[in-house]
Amino acid sequence: MSTRNTGLFILGSVSDDTVARAFAAWSDYDPAHFAGEEGPRVGRTTWHGQPVTHVALRLFEVAGLRLMSEDALPEASDLEMVLGRSLSALHPVVYAFYEDEQMAGGGARFEGGRLTYRVAVDGQVAIPIRRTLDDTRPIEELDASHWIWPHASRALADAFPTGFTSAPEDDDTIEQLILAAQAAPITLLDAPAPPPPADAPAGPRTRRRDRLKSALKGWMRRE
Repeated sequence: MSTRNTGLFILGSVSDDTVARAFAAWSDYDPAHFAGEEGPRVGRTTWHGQPVTHVALRLFEVAGLRLMSEDALPEASDLEMVLGRSLSALHPVVYAFYEDEQMAGGGARFEGGRLTYRVAVDGQVAIPIRRTLDDTRPIEELDASHWIWPHASRALADAFPTGFTSAPEDDDTIEQLILAAQAAPITLLDAPAPPPPADAPAGPRTRRRDRLKSALKGWMRRE
């Protein structure tokens, strides 16, 4: 995972405000946790005549994408799922990933607020596997001369919908798309006001910010 081979791409042009609202839709949203270099960056480009918006987040670039690295799909409340659903209301959204050193690649697509595609090829295990929306299975039809790479390239390219011209197939083309978009930091929305205190005495509670800190630390420790 890095700034050159991992990204979220909206297959259309959307405003910074639309992206900010998608982050604010997360149930654990607090702009304080996206301060500085942790904040989202957004850029736009035209890829072979097609408008594309790139949304970059250091968390994804450093810790990776759960949609790619875990057999089970993330919970509906996971940030990856929330952004995918929110941002795909008008245009398809693609999570793209391809990493030579991690020996893995693939993509996931949201359309109309739903996850419609997920294929991740993982060569880090003894028998390479393919993760899909439905299950995880070993890849039996490996050509020793090319190993997993044709499968990873196809998994990535197919994440882009039919009709999308020159879909990225490897880390070099993902990087070209990222560099062309020139993503820059955006301004996030303020945190929602806390609810008024209940009349009944409240027992010990974990602050929302502490819960989010624990969640973020957990993501950074992903294997």
